[in-house]
Amino acid sequence: MRAFAVEYRRLFHEYYGDNPPWDCWFCKEPIMETGQSGQSLIRHHIDGDQYNNDPENLVPAHRSCHNKGHARPNSVMSDEGRARVSAARKAYIAAHYEEICQHLDDVRILTVKAR
Repeated sequence: MRAFAVEYRRLFHEYYGDNPPWDCWFCKEPIMETGQSGQSLIRHHIDGDQYNNDPENLVPAHRSCHNKGHARPNSVMSDEGRARVSAARKAYIAAHYEEICQHLDDVRILTVKAR
């Protein structure tokens, strides 16, 4: 297992607790299990960055909702859900703007050096 996966799982459980139920971020229904079923827990990164393990960026989701959300985001979320995603992304970017800019500068430097 990749190190970042262990880290985000640890942070998620510190923030949300170890035991179900957790409320799915997409559909708001309770998540009662872990494992591989469609109704089991997935730890979703709101901003889509799997390396951003800020606990405020990690939310619980059903495996099936999570997969639908990535494949067809509008099919899973209500208008309220889409507004919440947009607001969460905007709030996260506003709160971490300088870090994000620095990260983008670092990526650009590495990309130029790799050429």
